[in-house]
Amino acid sequence: MFKILFVALLLSPIMGLAQILTPATPITITKTWSQQPSGYTYPISISVPPGLVPPDGFPVCILLHGNGSQNLGNLAGPPMISQGQFGSTLPCHILVAPTGYQNSWNICAENSDAPDLEMIHDLVNLSISNTNDNLIPYLGGPSVVGANFLPAETAAFNIATHKGHTGSILTSGTVTGSGTTAITEYSYLSGGVVHIKGSAGHQANGTQKAYITNYFSDCDAVTGVEEKDLPKIKVYPNPATKLVNVTFDSSLVGSDYTVYDHMGRTHLFGKINSENINIDLTGLSKGIYFLSIGVDSKHVTKIMKE
Repeated sequence: MFKILFVALLLSPIMGLAQILTPATPITITKTWSQQPSGYTYPISISVPPGLVPPDGFPVCILLHGNGSQNLGNLAGPPMISQGQFGSTLPCHILVAPTGYQNSWNICAENSDAPDLEMIHDLVNLSISNTNDNLIPYLGGPSVVGANFLPAETAAFNIATHKGHTGSILTSGTVTGSGTTAITEYSYLSGGVVHIKGSAGHQANGTQKAYITNYFSDCDAVTGVEEKDLPKIKVYPNPATKLVNVTFDSSLVGSDYTVYDHMGRTHLFGKINSENINIDLTGLSKGIYFLSIGVDSKHVTKIMKE
């Protein structure tokens, strides 16, 4: 199932192609239209995970930033790949970030009349909106970007209906987290269309980034690793910048633990000497890691380092 993220930007994963892509691979897509009769070639930035390519290839995500930098000397695409954006959120995906004509797309009141849909034509399955976004109003209506938006929950419902949902709009959802990092999930079609409500302004907070990673099962397709027996292991905060607190079932006390990356490289290890321990992530780079308990790895969960 194709999944695309919409957060005032689009993110669309497509399987395959990984065997031939590198960060230096030139991708040339040129279109002509009234504004560019001689043709416009989309600048396209690429990020490829390090290490061996899995047999079925890496999943690929296409990132589209809406109406980016007003300084046309700065491209809107490359920052989407940086570690502060989706480079750390989806470390096991190839990321492809094109820049539209005049840093815009052929939508709403943006500057471009380019035939962007000829380049991007996937459907939107996952939407993330923030109630305090000052550019994209959560409750809908006119915006400073020149568009008149539908309410975010209505937009998600319309997408779900287009994809086969026959019920009513959801009026309540599942809450994860607390305080300013809390999110509410509205899920249609068994997770085929999901709307996430948060309060991170025109950004994404740690809870939202973790949801994105889990929604796309980011490293599962690459490593074959799935989280198992999660009720026995609780990790918080997750994502974390320094220390994570890990709570274990009493049956796991005395077991060894290992923290490794998506390439299977061990970064941290130790022994569980109580039902609650701290693991110091300070020396790790930003990204997704796996906490494995015991030599048979029956208990595995993900840890995100920010």
